[in-house]
Amino acid sequence: MLAFLFNPSGRIGRAKWWLAQLVVVVIAIFVLVMAGIIKSDADQTLSSMDLTLAAGVVVLAILLLWMTFCVAAKRYHDRNKSAWWYLIQFIPLIGPIWQFVELGFCSGDDAGNDYGPGPDFNIDDDLRTMKMARKTNEAYSTAQRPAYQSASASNNGGRQAFGKRS
Repeated sequence: MLAFLFNPSGRIGRAKWWLAQLVVVVIAIFVLVMAGIIKSDADQTLSSMDLTLAAGVVVLAILLLWMTFCVAAKRYHDRNKSAWWYLIQFIPLIGPIWQFVELGFCSGDDAGNDYGPGPDFNIDDDLRTMKMARKTNEAYSTAQRPAYQSASASNNGGRQAFGKRS
């Protein structure tokens, strides 16, 4: 779980990106609540406890920023783009909207790309294996089947009459 949130290498799909956004929102709400606790009246001075809480809020905010970067970097990797695309969010108004749409709604590469195999499974090897098995199966079944017998008849062991086995 920690590698998922704090390591920028690898790839993640949209579902995991949305899950990470939920985690970010929960932590952000926690940080805001902590900041609300720290906030004191203008007449009072900050106590040592308030300074400790303020330091904790700053540390949590830094961890939150790093976590957001790591998750976005992995999502950009799934789209076969560099993590440098994270900087697009700093373009006023357009950047955050662009990043939200691209990471949250656009699909990534199903097969392997420059950043590794697919996020949940590597379908590229599976497809290659299935194609080879189909070619082998077709060559085997056409060699044994007479020309007048349909492929479905050879699969169920007899001649077909109106879709039923005779």
